[in-house]
Amino acid sequence: MKYGRKIKVVHIAEGFVGGVSTYLCTVLP
Repeated sequence: MKYGRKIKVVHIAEGFVGGVSTYLCTVLP
């Protein structure tokens, strides 16, 4: 249970980082 929750948090973090990277790539030339 604890392990699954940790994976879910990591997945959300990866999605957030991916979104920020995409945003920066779009805003910056």
